[in-house]
Amino acid sequence: MKKLFLTLVISLFLVVQALAAGSSNTITLGSYPEQNLKVVTFTWVGDDGTGAVPNATTSTAQTNEIQGWYCFMAITNPGATAPLDNYDIVINDADSVDIFGGKLMNRDTTNSEQAVPLVGGAYMGRTITGAITMVMTNQTNVDAVGTLQLFFSK
Repeated sequence: MKKLFLTLVISLFLVVQALAAGSSNTITLGSYPEQNLKVVTFTWVGDDGTGAVPNATTSTAQTNEIQGWYCFMAITNPGATAPLDNYDIVINDADSVDIFGGKLMNRDTTNSEQAVPLVGGAYMGRTITGAITMVMTNQTNVDAVGTLQLFFSK
């Protein structure tokens, strides 16, 4: 019985350790009603083996909060463990269209940068009509961290 118990405890420990490894991408929503502003923040961590960052899609509740609002700016901020220079981000709408029209490509490894959506050749706010998904590519630095903030107004 002791042997079985010890085996279960060791197995559980190894599973927990395996789940701790890898990458993550979390989404938080800040709301500032007095300023007619909402901020969606993607906080990401590169995989501890490949550096890859998983895609992240707004939840139904988050999507409902920003639906009908205009995304007017994005700020990227590399963290203490910097991502690969010129990493790329795409923010896809429900139709898989990049709402920033490629303006979040080639992000800097050390500096925060901002971008405005490019819609049909014009820089303007982009109406949100469904879930949005952050897709990051060209990022292979192990354990790199960073944030992407999207700003919305009515």
